[in-house]
Amino acid sequence: MRMKIVLTAQTALESNPDSGASVWRSPISGHSGSTVPTRTDDGAQEPCREYVASVVIDGKTQSAHDTICREPDGTRRIES
Repeated sequence: MRMKIVLTAQTALESNPDSGASVWRSPISGHSGSTVPTRTDDGAQEPCREYVASVVIDGKTQSAHDTICREPDGTRRIES
């Protein structure tokens, strides 16, 4: 399940337009989640994207809103 979460987030943040959700669902547990980019700032020296990540476990939803920026060397930094 962890790999699905990581791949879904990576796809959303690298490829999706703002408001374009990427979702995952575990067929075994029924847990699900999504990553939705909400704003892109390409004008900065370090391109950044704001996003909302949500997970639903046993019918309860938890969400987080963060910003992730790409460093000049290609690594990413999360700004909470």
